[in-house]
Amino acid sequence: MSGCSCGKPFGTAPYPLPAGRKGHRYSMQASHMFHDLGTYLRNEEILQAFWRHTRQILDQYIRLVSDLLLLAVDPRIRLQGDSR
Repeated sequence: MSGCSCGKPFGTAPYPLPAGRKGHRYSMQASHMFHDLGTYLRNEEILQAFWRHTRQILDQYIRLVSDLLLLAVDPRIRLQGDSR
């Protein structure tokens, strides 16, 4: 879990992430934020951050073999049939 400036942690309720797992929502939120900010400022460096996060989502959370979007993954584990 990470925190905010108010000192309270962000939760994943109602479904807590198991230890060692990485949540989909953080990469997705960062991707949207970098896209909007980079587009507004016309800043190529920020847009590259958008593409890095987008690639991470495609590489880690989407399983084309089974048409799944995983909400949390353990990046150390590869699934059978996974092409990454």
